[in-house]
Amino acid sequence: ELRAEQEALSLVRFYSTPPISKDELLARIRADATVSEPVRERALEFARQWPEGKRGIFAAYAKMNRFRA
Repeated sequence: ELRAEQEALSLVRFYSTPPISKDELLARIRADATVSEPVRERALEFARQWPEGKRGIFAAYAKMNRFRA
C-alpha cells in the first residue's frame, strides 16, 4: 500500500509539471494505461486535493518533501 501511494504521488507530480488545471491533471491520470487501477485511484484522490497554480504546487511539493525525510 505504501508503494502504491508513492507511485500515485509520483504520477501526480509528473503530470502536474508544468502546472496544469486540475481538470487536465485528472484527465491525464485517467488516460494513463501504464498504471495499475489501485495506483490510478489513489492518484486521482491526491489530484483532487492538489492545489492549482504555481504557488499552491510549490507548497504541496514542500509538504511532500517533509514526509520523505
